[in-house]
Amino acid sequence: MAHQKSFGRASAFLAAVTANLCLFQGRCSSGQEATATATLRAHTNNITSLVFAPDGRTLASGSWDSTVRLWDVTTGKQLTSFQAATEKIWSVAISADGKWVAAGSDPGIIRIWDVGTGEGRATFAAGLEPIRSLAFSSDGKMLASGDDNGAVKLWDLVKGRAHATLKGHSTRVTTVRFSSDQKLLASASRDAVRLWNGATGKLRAALYATSVHNALGKLQPGRQNAGNWKRRGRNEVMECNRKAFSHTHGF
Repeated sequence: MAHQKSFGRASAFLAAVTANLCLFQGRCSSGQEATATATLRAHTNNITSLVFAPDGRTLASGSWDSTVRLWDVTTGKQLTSFQAATEKIWSVAISADGKWVAAGSDPGIIRIWDVGTGEGRATFAAGLEPIRSLAFSSDGKMLASGDDNGAVKLWDLVKGRAHATLKGHSTRVTTVRFSSDQKLLASASRDAVRLWNGATGKLRAALYATSVHNALGKLQPGRQNAGNWKRRGRNEVMECNRKAFSHTHGF
């Protein structure tokens, strides 16, 4: 599976998926050409999801081989792996403190593991659709998921149960992200970017685009309308945009 990339915020590393997992070193903002530093081989099927830990030192990869693997970005060595039964993994997420890793699969199973011990923390049955996106809240108490059927769900990790189902998307949800203060949750699909109350799941705003591959990538701070975005309803979309999101991808 090609063309999927993940960027390390606290380091100068990038990761890209071709037939294998490759690490590159370079900074996008500098305009310099990235240099390949390592090719990581361990997965036995397509790699479908990549995410850096918040400190930028660890990379998580998820694959159709039903495993999540953690890698040391500096050395390129595998740190540990987690087995998700026989499900094909479509999405991975790491908590802000780096203690938990989550995987979303096909069919709609979400698994969470303790990075330190390797033990399973929770398993949620989210439905029959593949889970395409996952995100932890900054305090690690909530997990958001998005699936192929357009459903966004909030999971209460303290109580170990579903908290809310957020309906509005008509197509596959490719990205979910909490704002840094957890007050907003952004979800993106081909039809729109939707902003929800991060605690209650109530819809706050929606941005619509005529055509978009990854809608959340168009949500940029300081710009009132990026590309073909249009505001609908009475919600203060641009106020949410400026105050709640620190950079393009809504962290």
